[in-house]
Parts: sequence; structure tokens; C-alpha cells
Amino acid sequence: MATYATTTTLFLLLGMATTTLCLQEKGVLKMAQNHVSEAKNWVANALTLHGFESLSLSLSHQTSVVALRDCSKLYEESECRLSHMMSQNSTYTREDALTWISAVMTNHRTCLDGLQEKGYVEAQILERNLTMSLKQALMLYSRNRVIAKGKYN
Repeated sequence: MATYATTTTLFLLLGMATTTLCLQEKGVLKMAQNHVSEAKNWVANALTLHGFESLSLSLSHQTSVVALRDCSKLYEESECRLSHMMSQNSTYTREDALTWISAVMTNHRTCLDGLQEKGYVEAQILERNLTMSLKQALMLYSRNRVIAKGKYN
């Protein structure tokens, strides 16, 4: 009888731990998703603010437009991936999650590198928030990978 109670308690504790980890992961993903959305909005505002939606630009401004439009596409892709992960109907492995979050981090770094090359020092604001939340997500998923194998929902 004592063994049954111990086993039941162990399974309940494991279930609670798994639920807590899933909630933590969803919270970190939501924060990353919000930061990606902020970054995407910043890029859109930069295009509008600098008048880069015009087709008649000098050659020096055209390279800035390319960098901002590339960022827009990268953040759009990143936002889509994080939305998929947040969806109630999505099922993926922890390895998938690590790969996708790493891809979002790569998109972000690629965008920042392009913007910094063109002299957008304001982009450093994007770096702190989004980079930090993506690092937290990667850390949380990699740390929890040992605890819960298999499909994650």
C-alpha cells in the first residue's frame, strides 16, 4: 500500500513539474513573440520615417532600404514560427523547438548585422529585448529537454 501511495505521489509531482515547465516555456515564447512584433514594427516605422517607401531613391539609400526590407521579411518569418509554437493545435518535439528558436535568433542577428552595417544605431534597442528573451527560451528548452522527451503540445 505504501508503494502505491509513493508511486502515485511521484507521478503527481512529475505531472505538476511538467505542467509548470510548459507554462514557463509558453510565457517565454509569448515574450519573444512580443519582442519580434516590436522589432517588426520598428522596421516598418523606420521605412516610413525615412521615406524609404518611395521608389526614387539614391543608390546609397537603396542599400538601406534593402537592409530594412530584409529585416521585415526575417521578422515576419520569425513571428510566424513563434505563432505556430504558441498555437493550441501545434505539436512538436523539444528538438524542433530548439531548432526554430535558434532560427529566430539567427534571423534577428542577421537583421541587426545588416542594420548596424548601414549605421542604424537605434537597432541596439532591438538587440537587448529580443536577444534576451530568445536566450531565455533557448536555455529553458535545452534545460527541460532531459525532463520531458517526446511530443510537446
